[in-house]
Amino acid sequence: MVSGHPNNNSNTDAYANVMQGKVLFYGSQLPKLIWNQIKILIVSNKDGYTQKNKFINKTNYNIYYLEFDIERDILLTETLPKLQQYFLTQGIYVNFIDCNLNWDLDLSRNPYHVLRYMKELDDAYRTSTGLFLLTFVGNKYGSVVLPTELSTTDFNNIKNVASDLNKDVKLLERWYLLDDKLLPPAYKLKDPDEDFSNILSRTISTYDISARETQEWNDVYTSLADLFISVLNERPNLKSKHDTSSLYDIQLLSGVEILFNYAAKLSPSGCMCILRQFDGLNEKSKGNEAYIDLLNGTNRLDKIRQEKLKRFRESITQKLSINDDDNNLKIEDNRLVLNVSWKENGEFQSDDTDYQRYLRTLNAAIFLRIKSLCERNIDLSIANHLKYDEKILYNETLVHLTHYSKLSSHPCLGFENFVENNNSFKQWLSLANINEHHPLIIIGSRASGKTLFCTKLVHYLLNTLGKNAQCIIRYFNLTSRSRNITEIFTSICTQMQTLQNAPTFINDQQCNYIEYYQTVLKTLSNNQKSIVIMIDGIEEVTPPNQFASSIVYYQTLLQLLPPKVYVILSVSRNIHSYPHSDIQIREMIERIEKDECIIESPFTNETINISDLTLYIKSELNLIKRNVTDSVLQALSKCIYQQIDKQPQIFFLLRLVLNESYFSYLSQRKKKLDLTELNMEEIFNAYIDHCERKFGSKICACIFNYISSSQSAIHELELLDILSCNNDFFLEYFQKNLPNHLRFPPSLWIAFKYTLGPLLSVRYFDLKIVTCWSHSFIRRLMKQKYLKKVEDIRFAHRDISNYFLEAFIESKPLKKKISYAIF
Repeated sequence: MVSGHPNNNSNTDAYANVMQGKVLFYGSQLPKLIWNQIKILIVSNKDGYTQKNKFINKTNYNIYYLEFDIERDILLTETLPKLQQYFLTQGIYVNFIDCNLNWDLDLSRNPYHVLRYMKELDDAYRTSTGLFLLTFVGNKYGSVVLPTELSTTDFNNIKNVASDLNKDVKLLERWYLLDDKLLPPAYKLKDPDEDFSNILSRTISTYDISARETQEWNDVYTSLADLFISVLNERPNLKSKHDTSSLYDIQLLSGVEILFNYAAKLSPSGCMCILRQFDGLNEKSKGNEAYIDLLNGTNRLDKIRQEKLKRFRESITQKLSINDDDNNLKIEDNRLVLNVSWKENGEFQSDDTDYQRYLRTLNAAIFLRIKSLCERNIDLSIANHLKYDEKILYNETLVHLTHYSKLSSHPCLGFENFVENNNSFKQWLSLANINEHHPLIIIGSRASGKTLFCTKLVHYLLNTLGKNAQCIIRYFNLTSRSRNITEIFTSICTQMQTLQNAPTFINDQQCNYIEYYQTVLKTLSNNQKSIVIMIDGIEEVTPPNQFASSIVYYQTLLQLLPPKVYVILSVSRNIHSYPHSDIQIREMIERIEKDECIIESPFTNETINISDLTLYIKSELNLIKRNVTDSVLQALSKCIYQQIDKQPQIFFLLRLVLNESYFSYLSQRKKKLDLTELNMEEIFNAYIDHCERKFGSKICACIFNYISSSQSAIHELELLDILSCNNDFFLEYFQKNLPNHLRFPPSLWIAFKYTLGPLLSVRYFDLKIVTCWSHSFIRRLMKQKYLKKVEDIRFAHRDISNYFLEAFIESKPLKKKISYAIF
């Protein structure tokens, strides 16, 4: 079955385990998917300095310099295009997420932004083939990250020590507020984005307000950081009446170090670090502000930060030195040390041969390392050693199993009660083991929890049947090969050929697919081999012309099954009541319903225990660091419990309101969480209102319309490219001076993405992760709000078509000279 390396039994076994669903059992591990994308976060210090009255082409500018401006420019203009060109023929997307590109905010100065980037690192680690983090470290340590939470003991100790040092503690008291709902109570840092509501908004009316609020927060941050550093540094020298030993746990690391440490824990082989050392640079050097840590307003060296930098560099050397001998991987090659001679005033000339040699070395090293690690991952994958048809089937199956594995870890309220006490399910399970029986059908409206319920049922069946059972899983419209019943049915039949004891399939005619499906099920049943087949999300959105061609497959799925065959189908509530619905199918559904093999979703309040609901709400609140008293928690649970039987989308609505973005909206509007009479349209409008106030209505409309106008979904790289071609955005967002590179700020998109929260979802097309609205009714609501006018529809489709026709991946103009950037 497996082609490629001869006599490779491990590859053969791994392939069979995926095809037969054996990897889903406890103790087994899913193989890592090799995605057709490389997603790399680029992290460096944001600290820099402003050079005033800089004349360019007889025009006066104030230019802000960052520590690694030139290196990041090389990445964008040379390294990235070469990588995209190289991997284009392999169908692999390469995306650099530069945290500082066209972004005025220093992520290290807002710890909640750092937490957001840690989530983005998680995503890049799971979905990038090879590297997922590129870190630049120079002679400067940079801004430290403030703690988001302090115990009452630590807070009081810091306050007392700061007072002993004659530090003003008013900002500490204003920004760290006691949360007595925590056990034990603690002081939490207010989110600056909530207190300064216009920081991220750059519209015509809020541009100056945004700049002012950004400066105000920077001043607050500088004072708080100075206070923390002074307290922690002077603590050993003070004869305090209080025990300050617990303060040793407060590390005050830079944002760059925190993100690198987090990524290295995920996978050191996926982290690359550029260690640049300026020889001859010291506190007396002219133009050194952007390249070395100095005390505020002086030319004196900040010894505390420099000591932190020394330890950070040592830890990088340690973490990127442990080689993987089993896989012949030299992790130490992920660490590149480059020495550069310091130039007076920090002005590195284009004709400087030594500096140009350094840039060429940097460019080549990063290109080769990204290329080699990606190719190494591909070469080690099982899919690389399969024939083309086997590879397609293997990847399709593994995507669905990976999605199943992710969902199966989520809690499903009422499920344990259901499997223990639902007589219809217990009767179906008992009958399916020994006699002919109908498939089990889960019926419910959109966003009623059918997908999670089906997944949990499969998980329960596999645990019940044991490791001899085989399993085939498909989620409707999850991939580009599962968009309708025809694609799913033929894919299932193809996978059936790999099952144990399954007969060989001869040809691919429609009648033979149906015959083969029935033959395999009978053969497995006769051989006492249990098989579980799940298809989730069969909807009524299939056009009538497709329905006519696929109706025979749906009829086949509804037929009686032999013993040992467990088929679970999740369908939309209205699929059998449509005018074009087949009469024969309606009759089959009536028989299935008569035999009590139809389960309604969601569960009623008879199935769900209110105490379990309370624990679920509490756990969701803990995940987003929001806390309420027990009495409030009980009241919230009671509100939800009373709506379970009335609101079919209750658990999706609960996900929306128990989200950080929704709480941020409530905080800015000075509202309290109210779960009585949850309404989809009201909650949807709250999210939209929050986005528009936070980012501006024009920018929101651009992003929403591109996502809504895509046929199924859109890749993140494609979305950012299309936004980068939108002149209206740049004129709105950069009103004073256009940036040197006309690229949509990746950090703005990340902030936007996490603000939308559960309204967004992902699909997997051609082994790439693409973005779409979480449900079709969300897309409909977005279109009703933003795509009502013909002109808006025309503009959105024009921009998308222009991008794919004229600027797809290669030869995309990235750089805009300053002389042309002024209007």
